Amino acid sequence: MVISLIKLITQESSMHGLRHITDDRRDKFSKIFWLCVVITSICLLFLSGYNVYFKWNIAPEIGLRVNQKSMADLPFPAITICSSVLARDNLINLTKAINSVKAGQPIMYTPKEQNYFAANSHICIPDHMKKVNDICKNRTEFNIMKLINESSLNTGEMLKSCSFREISFDCEKLFTRSITDYGYCHTFNMLDHDRIFNQDTISSDFDVFRKTNQLGINMSLQWTLDENYIVNRSQDILFPVRSLKKNILIFYTYLNETDSINTCQQIGKVFPIILHMPNEIPTPFHEEMYLEYGRRKQVTIMLKTYKSSNDLKKFRPKKRGCYFEGERQLKFFKSYTKAHCDFECMTNYTLKVCGCVKFSMPRTKGTPICDIDKGDCYYNAMLQWPKDGENSHRPCNCLETCNSIKYNILYSKDSFFSDYTGPSPLMDMKRGTYSVFLIRTRNHVIDEYENFAEYRLQNFVADFGGLMGLFLGCSIISLVELIYFCITGTFKKINFKRISFGRKINNIPLTNSKLQQFPKKFSPKNRPLKSNADMWRTLDQLNSDFILHQRTSQRVKF
Repeated sequence: MVISLIKLITQESSMHGLRHITDDRRDKFSKIFWLCVVITSICLLFLSGYNVYFKWNIAPEIGLRVNQKSMADLPFPAITICSSVLARDNLINLTKAINSVKAGQPIMYTPKEQNYFAANSHICIPDHMKKVNDICKNRTEFNIMKLINESSLNTGEMLKSCSFREISFDCEKLFTRSITDYGYCHTFNMLDHDRIFNQDTISSDFDVFRKTNQLGINMSLQWTLDENYIVNRSQDILFPVRSLKKNILIFYTYLNETDSINTCQQIGKVFPIILHMPNEIPTPFHEEMYLEYGRRKQVTIMLKTYKSSNDLKKFRPKKRGCYFEGERQLKFFKSYTKAHCDFECMTNYTLKVCGCVKFSMPRTKGTPICDIDKGDCYYNAMLQWPKDGENSHRPCNCLETCNSIKYNILYSKDSFFSDYTGPSPLMDMKRGTYSVFLIRTRNHVIDEYENFAEYRLQNFVADFGGLMGLFLGCSIISLVELIYFCITGTFKKINFKRISFGRKINNIPLTNSKLQQFPKKFSPKNRPLKSNADMWRTLDQLNSDFILHQRTSQRVKF
């Protein structure tokens, strides 16, 4: 049955070379030759076809096109400003203590002062933690987050005047407190704590990120990274605030003369400023700029958006090199970003190596914070993480997000604050050091860079179809023929067997005279017919051979 079916397919198929394999008019050598040719062509077809499949599904070609996008569809950046003043003068003379540690000189501090010094050493001199640990032997048990909070300047003390869109605001209403490697900082235009952190895992130490609705605007979730603003964009005030052309943020910083001596020499006399997306917290993986004491800094930023079309979702994240929203879940953060992923991965690596984490790292309620005796451990772990963390048995695989916003500093201009001739709300304030920071966006229309699958399914079908035509001379119709003859030939054989079985059951005699209707070359040779069933099986075989003979005899002989 199988052999006759193969003969039928090879003789009826339009694929090149198949009919020569089973043609009875050809000698054995010709059949073997054509069999080798067909097998070689099939091997070359699959080899070339795999290269086409590799190009389509395994290593897809991703194209890039540039679209124009309105800036009103994008949020203004979140801006975090920190201070290098790490302790109030009435708590401890931090500068004197740091100089003593670096010089190897003993310091005479009370246990309470040693506690403040040890807590702020995590920020200012992380590379001298062993010396601090040797000096501060009389310190008592303390809550590092509480001491850093008590010694840090609050928003109202550091930011004296703020304006946005040329409207003056109370700085405490515009900014919310945040935690960074610089201690407690102040952030503008960042989503609320509940929108950033997973509430069931994050420690209560990060409740400082919570903000209250003091501006009188709708603080509900109105923006997502993939969908942009999901409410009526005609509203003038949305949260996070949009990157409109008229958006200009200005704030004035102030340090009194006594606190300004308590600056961390590791940082310098500057205000570190971090730009990041509103759904991110400030991390060590964001770029920074610095506002020097007594200076005026004017910054213009240019937005760039990166988007991936939905046709890339069919590929695995590793192939396309990014994650869509919801494809990667993090332990501490609701929104996946590369900065969040790297920060969480570095935290896990530090916890694994040291058994504790740095005070600014995300953590669960029961995770211990490293004291100064573990300072060298987590400091070295943070330096080694980029190499050892990715080479571990559980790499982080922190890819970029498929949709993201980049805030690039186009240009920056510095001048002394005394040279500033514009209006200032600080004329009547007490003596101290003043600085002013102005940031604005440029252009109303920006470029959106969109990734898309350049090699799609139709390209794959066209290329593979061309290979099939080249190596086998077949098309889709040829494949339909192959399937058709397989199905019809099989059903015919099954039908013949049913007839034979039915005649055997009914004892219908079959004599050798039934075989006389076939040509002599198809008569059974050396096939004794021992039973009625054997007679019908022989008739079945001869019938198939005879039909095949009739079809081939009508072909032109070469």
